Amino acid sequence: HLRSLIPYPYACTEQTTASTRPLLYVGSIVEQIDPELAQLKIEDMVLSGINRVLSMETPSGGFGYWPGSTEPVEWGTAYATHMLIDAKKAGYSVPEDRLQAVLGWIENRAAERESGKLASASWHHYDEQAEAYLHYVLALAGKGKKARILKLIDQIPAAKATGEQL
Repeated sequence: HLRSLIPYPYACTEQTTASTRPLLYVGSIVEQIDPELAQLKIEDMVLSGINRVLSMETPSGGFGYWPGSTEPVEWGTAYATHMLIDAKKAGYSVPEDRLQAVLGWIENRAAERESGKLASASWHHYDEQAEAYLHYVLALAGKGKKARILKLIDQIPAAKATGEQL
């Protein structure tokens, strides 16, 4: 399935992230799996994916689904930022200022959700249940909000019992 990762990045935030993430880990084993693919420059492909994701940053700091988007999408921002954090941990060059900017956006968005200032009518349909993922990404970056995460976890049984959406 590695060959299906080759024709990227030519996609939205979600597709670019999904194509880039596996490449973070295959560099050392690709020669054993597919010698032809080993001829490709996996590192360049990862950096291209990172740059493509960064090109989708909106003026407010989160990521939209396409370059030039003006409205960030919570779930897409969490997903792309998760990949950027993993890329940085894997030794790839991720601009620290850009990473901190998007983490700041995530922190602000999570705080807006927690305070109730963010009207649910303004959420993109993919974002209705993104808060947990936003907090997970913050925790990966060492900025977790334990009390809020525990509150979200505590809401799970009540939601299942009532059939209510979180």
